[in-house]
Amino acid sequence: MIVPGTHRGPIFDHHADRRFCGAMDPTRGDVDFKKAIPLTGQAGSITVHHVRAVHGSAPNTSARERRLFLLQYRAADAWPLLGFPGTLEEYEKLLVSGTGTIEPRLEPVPVRLPLPPADAQGSNYENQKGMKQRYFDESVAKPTLQPLK
Repeated sequence: MIVPGTHRGPIFDHHADRRFCGAMDPTRGDVDFKKAIPLTGQAGSITVHHVRAVHGSAPNTSARERRLFLLQYRAADAWPLLGFPGTLEEYEKLLVSGTGTIEPRLEPVPVRLPLPPADAQGSNYENQKGMKQRYFDESVAKPTLQPLK
């Protein structure tokens, strides 16, 4: 599920009980979650979206754990704000294209750090286990793949 156009808006809080959980509190009214659209496709399909677009999953109603395969792309000079758990050489091995630099690019954009970390820090699914509030209704309009504008 994704709320189109939200990647152009403000940075939203992703904390619960003062700890990062990777989820938003829909009761705050920051976003109209009813505008969310499903991003579904045939088997083998993928979706690509801006990291700042409000996105998430409807409740998992199966008895199986949900799986996630996450690929992240960023510019070579866009350093992770919380650091990298390895050497500069290991970081540069992750480059798909371009040349690494030890001078990060700084842009005047709002940032909200994911700190303090979740009690059971892991994937967003692990961070959100046990949360009572659901964020997207499982009954949605006609599924469709749509490009973000």
